[in-house]
Amino acid sequence: MAEVQTSRVTALAQEWKSTLGAVQRGDAQLIDLVGALAHERDKLQAKCDRQDFECDSLVTRLKACEESTSTLQKQRDCKPFVIVLLDGDNTLFCNRYVQAGVAGGIEAAAALRNVIKTQLIQAKRFEEHWEVCIRAYMNADGLARTYRRCGIVAGEDTFRDFVRGFNKAMSLVELIDAGDDKEAADTRIQKTFEVFYPNQHCKQLVLAVSGDRSYTGFLRPYVSLEGFEDRVSFVEALPFTRDMVDLTTSLLKFRAPKLLRNDKLVVITQSAASEASQSAPSTGTYATAVALPRQTMPAASPMTTGAATPPAYGNTTQAVLPLWTSHAIRRNAHGERIDEPAVLRSLPQNLYSRFLR
Repeated sequence: MAEVQTSRVTALAQEWKSTLGAVQRGDAQLIDLVGALAHERDKLQAKCDRQDFECDSLVTRLKACEESTSTLQKQRDCKPFVIVLLDGDNTLFCNRYVQAGVAGGIEAAAALRNVIKTQLIQAKRFEEHWEVCIRAYMNADGLARTYRRCGIVAGEDTFRDFVRGFNKAMSLVELIDAGDDKEAADTRIQKTFEVFYPNQHCKQLVLAVSGDRSYTGFLRPYVSLEGFEDRVSFVEALPFTRDMVDLTTSLLKFRAPKLLRNDKLVVITQSAASEASQSAPSTGTYATAVALPRQTMPAASPMTTGAATPPAYGNTTQAVLPLWTSHAIRRNAHGERIDEPAVLRSLPQNLYSRFLR
């Protein structure tokens, strides 16, 4: 009996030891697991702390970027303007402006600015706080001589007065003498366009160069650029050349017929007038006037519409009377008016024409 109890106690003791060992091993595993979890928690906490710091830093940087962007946007929107580039050698103002001298120049500058603003506003390409900057380039001496030889002005000083009035009208309006070099005005307009096109302050570029095909090759690379059609427009004075018509098909175009001529300046040479005087009656008829050879001066290239141009010398479709007829005022080499003695009117035609020579 005692042996049985002893064996049972021994078995229970062994079972207890085994159970205790299992419990101890479980406790050890649990301790290891808790330690691992605590370590992982510490890692995650550290990561969260870093991310919180980075998030705060990013928020600060984002605010700084927003402020910087706002500042840049304000700078970009500061002093927005429209640039108007006018080739004065072929985009000519109607005669009445030039003939009025200083007053005509002031009026022409204001009228051109108003036309540009009105057309761009209608096309929703202009805002009231934008400035309008006008730069017109021309051969001043050449145009002055041409206007005088056409009989539009009595003397070259009248044209120079027109230029002076144009320049004094507004601070951002300029009529600039580009000199008498070939393509001088073209070159300056092209270089000015190259400078202002990438300028973000320049919202619109308006070109008044419709009658000169030399601009076609220059503008062609720009046509394919994004935003070109929305930023560039044309004032049509002289009719567009065929190349320019193709180039500007999708662009904004408008006219100013009461401000700008749509024809070239035409001059009758003295030799042509003398030859016509020998064969034509002294009264001068429409037929003889139309038959006279006409010379187009190089200083006056193609132009825009000019409905307000006076009938004499204004439109190439009209008859140009010879300078010796009773319908025209004769002028000397300086553009000064000279009236013939009344006795000459009774001379035979052949003597009359010789006298004029």
